[in-house]
Amino acid sequence: MIGYYNGYAVLQGGSAKGIKFCVDNNTFGSGEVGNISSDGYLTLNNLAGSGNRTVEADENGMLKAPTSDQRL
Repeated sequence: MIGYYNGYAVLQGGSAKGIKFCVDNNTFGSGEVGNISSDGYLTLNNLAGSGNRTVEADENGMLKAPTSDQRL
């Protein structure tokens, strides 16, 4: 869903849905370069050919890599 809330543009995946970021492709849903899962993990795909990385925010909003790569 895309809309506005309290003066901000909002991109929302809906209940139990994540958000995908896709580029450089004419097929809807293809060309994924990143996603935010419904549980809040941000994954960036193919970082300059070096593979994928997942990050999460701690209670202070600081980004860190999870201790395990099992989500990749």
